[in-house]
Amino acid sequence: MVKTPTLVPEPPAKSPDELAREGAQAVFSQIRCVGISVREKTVHAYLLNGGDAVLVSAGDKVGGLFVVEKIMTDRVILRDPDTGVGGQIELSGK
Repeated sequence: MVKTPTLVPEPPAKSPDELAREGAQAVFSQIRCVGISVREKTVHAYLLNGGDAVLVSAGDKVGGLFVVEKIMTDRVILRDPDTGVGGQIELSGK
């Protein structure tokens, strides 16, 4: 008796929104917070985005996608306004 292989249907193609979310998640996963500076009323975060170091304030963009929503003494909150991807990035070393 010869068995015929069972054909597995291909998964449905991803929508443009799903692809955009996956891309944003890939970029977000590469961002690290390596320092936070508080001077008087000015707060900055030092972020590593891949190999690039950037100094940001609330409202700045990171990685071309993410807006810095808030900087606290131990973390930064980023969000991509188009996909909703984002979250908290804790200060490294904590």
